[in-house]
Amino acid sequence: ETGFRNVFYIFFFLTFQFEERIYQLYNYHIRIIQEKLQGFTQKVAKISHLKTELNQVVLTWVYLLQQSLRLRRGPDHHIPSTWSLPRPSDSEHPDVFISPVTETTSQVVTSQCSPTLWGQTCSLLIFLSLILLQRPA
Repeated sequence: ETGFRNVFYIFFFLTFQFEERIYQLYNYHIRIIQEKLQGFTQKVAKISHLKTELNQVVLTWVYLLQQSLRLRRGPDHHIPSTWSLPRPSDSEHPDVFISPVTETTSQVVTSQCSPTLWGQTCSLLIFLSLILLQRPA
């Protein structure tokens, strides 16, 4: 009877230790999962912010091209409806629009590009913006 009781206590003790170890491993893995999830959430938020900023940049480029075409061809000239996107901001000057990326890019391109290169760049950006704007969010 004493031997059986000793075996029972040993079994109980080992079971308790095993349960404690599993609990520690569980907590360790939960902590790792939470850290990775937090990092993933931060990356998703950053990607969302960058997507919003890219959309703002694209809308600003399209707006600048619309204004450029109106200035070159006159206010009565027809601009295709696919280019009739909303004005990117209430600001009078789109070069100072929200994003520092937009401001810098607009200034660099307008100051350093020839009119032909400017037109080609705007055409490419319009093409890309139309693709981006047609995608579901």
